[in-house]
Amino acid sequence: MDVQQVESLLAVAECGSFAEAGRRLGVARSSLRAHVDALERDLGRALIERSARGVSLTPEGVRLLPRAREFVALARAMVDVEEPEGLLKVQMPAGVPAAMHMAVRQQFVRRLPGVRLRILIAPGRVLPEADLVFQIGCLTTAPEEYRTFVINRQRERVLGHPDYLARHGRPTTIAELQRHPLMTWCPPGEDPEMWPGQAGPHRIRVEAPSEDLAIAREFIHQGLGLARLPELPFFPFEGVLPDVFDREVVLRVLIPERSANDPAVRQATAVMEEVRDSLFPG
Repeated sequence: MDVQQVESLLAVAECGSFAEAGRRLGVARSSLRAHVDALERDLGRALIERSARGVSLTPEGVRLLPRAREFVALARAMVDVEEPEGLLKVQMPAGVPAAMHMAVRQQFVRRLPGVRLRILIAPGRVLPEADLVFQIGCLTTAPEEYRTFVINRQRERVLGHPDYLARHGRPTTIAELQRHPLMTWCPPGEDPEMWPGQAGPHRIRVEAPSEDLAIAREFIHQGLGLARLPELPFFPFEGVLPDVFDREVVLRVLIPERSANDPAVRQATAVMEEVRDSLFPG
């Protein structure tokens, strides 16, 4: 049992629905339901009744409610004793969607009001002064001086704008793909013309590779051609040749060992979970 699970139960009990409670807490409804389900498993009893009219507490949930409020109040008081303050330097990959930047900022402002954020951008390398480092790419072993927190796993595919595909056709072979203007996002250390495939890499001619995700997305958005990059829910692009080009990439956070015990960094881990839930529900 943890504070987030109990806070979720209290919000659902007060709001009468998972949707409204999720809006109050700023988390996805599916994540909220998972927190309550986990609490019920931990306690070995049903706490919520679901019906067409909404949700309500079971008799066991009603009996637990006063202690749940005391538990959360005590936990908040303990946090308030050591409210973290100061500057937190967060490194983000070049071209990360604005929605992700805003989600990080909003969750930090809400949960850690005494902490000031400074966003750092440095393609291809980890800045030694960063307290938290967001990375996207294939999951590799983190340096020994860092801890790893995985936020989400995504698919890297060849994508195109629906309007472009309607005008120029959808390639069904690699030979047809090469007749289109091509762009690629290139993770650090990779050959931009060696595209990983399910049956092995393929050499593909590209116009201008970039480590900046935004450049590849804008190339697609303007209908200039097709591009290989991680598939994100924020953009209405369509995949081509999914049976050929499809690999897993991971969005993760690296936490330097030197700052892992800092109060702001410790609480930042919980904030990262909320960022994940708001951006990638379910």
